[in-house]
Amino acid sequence: MLLCGLSACGEHSLGKSFAAVLDDSPPVILITGDSLRRDHLGCYGYFRETSPNIDAFANESVVFERAVASMATTLPSHLTMLTGLYAHQHGMTSNHMAARSPFQPAEGRRSVAQILAAEGYRTAAFVSSAPVSEQTGIGAGFGEFDGPKKRVRKGKQTTDEVLAWLDQVDLQRPFFLWVHFWEPHDPNRPPEPYASMFTADSDLDDWIASCGVDRAAVAMAFKGQKTSELKRFLNEEEPDFDAAEIRDAFNRYDGDVRYLDDCVGRILAKLRERGLWERSIIAFAGDHGQALGEHGWLGHATIIDVNVFVPLILRFPDGILAQPRRLEPLVSLVDLMPTVLARIPGGARWVFIEQAEGEDILSSRFERTHVLTQQTDRVLCVPSLSGRRHALFEDRWKLVRKPGHPASLFDLEDRGEGWDVADLHPDVVQDLETTLDSLLTRQDFGTRKDNTGERSEEFVEALRELGYAGDE
Repeated sequence: MLLCGLSACGEHSLGKSFAAVLDDSPPVILITGDSLRRDHLGCYGYFRETSPNIDAFANESVVFERAVASMATTLPSHLTMLTGLYAHQHGMTSNHMAARSPFQPAEGRRSVAQILAAEGYRTAAFVSSAPVSEQTGIGAGFGEFDGPKKRVRKGKQTTDEVLAWLDQVDLQRPFFLWVHFWEPHDPNRPPEPYASMFTADSDLDDWIASCGVDRAAVAMAFKGQKTSELKRFLNEEEPDFDAAEIRDAFNRYDGDVRYLDDCVGRILAKLRERGLWERSIIAFAGDHGQALGEHGWLGHATIIDVNVFVPLILRFPDGILAQPRRLEPLVSLVDLMPTVLARIPGGARWVFIEQAEGEDILSSRFERTHVLTQQTDRVLCVPSLSGRRHALFEDRWKLVRKPGHPASLFDLEDRGEGWDVADLHPDVVQDLETTLDSLLTRQDFGTRKDNTGERSEEFVEALRELGYAGDE
C-alpha cells in the first residue's frame, strides 16, 4: 500500500505498472562516515593517503565541493539525509532528545526508507552506534535494521554484516541500503596497522599551522568539568594539548579515516562482484566534521566550518548523467535524497520530493544560493528557534546569529571565520537575516509537543559512555 498523499501528486502519478516500475528501479546505497572531515580525504585535497578507495570512487562520481551538514550532531544530521529536512523541521535537534521523544514520522516528515518501501524496495540499515540505534526512531521504513549489541561496533564488524547481506540479497528486487560507520568519530583509537600508519613530520606540522589550531583556547574551553572530555579525546591521563598531543590527535584521526576507507572499499568491491556497481545509485557522505583544535574546539556540535562542511559524493548508473565531475555550488545534506529520488521511476518518490526542504541539485533548474546549519540544542531541552545558534551560508558569506548578540558576518573568500565584517557590510547582514527568518518559519516541527515521554536512562547512559555528556 502506498503512503498517504500519493494521490495528491497529480502529474507525477505512477503511469506504469508496479512491476514495470520495479524493473526499472536502481538499487540505492547510502554510506555514511561519522565525524568525517572533507579536508582529510585525498579527493578533497588532503596531503596524506588516507582515502585511496574513496578517492577512486570519487574519480568515477559527482563530487560536491561545498556540501554543508544541517547540524554537526549524529542523529539530527542523519535524519536530515533521510527526510530532506533541516533539523528544526524534522524536529530532532540533539542526540539526547531521543531519550524522551524518538523521531516519529508523520505527514510532511517521512523517511526516504518509507517512500522506497512503498515503491516495493527492500530496505535495510546497518548502523554502528547508539546515537542512530533503532530506539531513536530513525529506523522508520527499514524492513531490516541491524545495530551493535553494545554501544558501538567497529567498522569491520559492520562491514562483515553488510557483505553477508549483499551475498544473499535478491538482485531482481531493488533495495535501499544504508550503512553507517562510527569511524572516524572520537575518541580516535584505530586498530593496527592503522594506529601507527601515520607519523608526525614537517608536512603535518605545516598542515596543523595552516589550520590555525589554538592551544590556549582549547585549554580554556575544556577546563574544569570538561577536563574529562579532553582526556578522552587526547587519550592522555594528564593532557595539556601540547604540540606532541596535537600531532598525535591528527595521526589517530587519520588512522581512523584510513580504517573507514578500507571498510568502504570492501563494500564497493562487493557491489562490483555482485554486478551492482553499474546499475546502482551510490551515495557517500559525512554527517559532520570534527575539530582537532581549530577555533579552540575539539570534537563537533558547533557551527564552525570544520564541523559543518562535509564530503558528499554521488555515483549514478551508467548513462544517467555525465560523470565524473566536480561541482562548486553550495549544497546541503537536505539535498541528498531529493537528488537521488529524482532519478528513480515511480510516483511515491514525489511525496518525498514535495515534502523536502532540499532540492535536486543536479537539475538544470537548481538555483538556490543559501544553506542553513544550526547548533545542537542543550541536553533534553527544546528551546524556541530564537534561542538557537544558526549559520546561513550564501555564496561567499557566512552569517552567524547567536541569542542575545548582533549577527556576525564572515567573508569565506577573505579571512574566513577569523574576522567579523558585519559592520562593513550591513546590507548583506540585513538580506541574510531576512532569508534566515523566512527559512526558519517553514515547516517548523522544532517545538514539538510530543517531547513528554518518560526518559530512557539506558539510552542516556549509552550516549554518556560514547562521550555525549554535554550539548549533543
